[in-house]
Amino acid sequence: MSFLFCFYLQINLRFSFFIVYYLLLLYIYTGTLLKMIHNSGGSHQLSWRLILQIMEDAAEAMTFLHSVDIIHRDLKAENLLLDEDFRCKLADFGLARTIDKGGTMTICGTPSWIAPEVFEGSHYDNTVDVYSFRYVKHSVLLVVFVI
Repeated sequence: MSFLFCFYLQINLRFSFFIVYYLLLLYIYTGTLLKMIHNSGGSHQLSWRLILQIMEDAAEAMTFLHSVDIIHRDLKAENLLLDEDFRCKLADFGLARTIDKGGTMTICGTPSWIAPEVFEGSHYDNTVDVYSFRYVKHSVLLVVFVI
């Protein structure tokens, strides 16, 4: 069961104004896709149906981000969280940014997962997330069904 946590933040401005913010977060204790892969140990305990569901959830999350011109830039198995029903949630938007058609793009992300054009320092777009997603998919299939 997932829980919603409410964090309470109070800011004192000029000693007379109090602004209260509530931040609701979904606590997912099942862990990451990487943890699930390591826990399976290549023992073929994961079904094709489950793997396809997880990959479809991740693809839907990326499709939504790209539809609003956002690049995640750090898609990897550690950033795909699984709830108790093994539904995938995309996390860690620390490197995410909007797609800038003419601006400079920084070299960022986890080296093993990023696309070649990021390493080159050339301008890139949401296709870098597609490359990372393909790498995640192949990694899952390799570890779960081959080893």
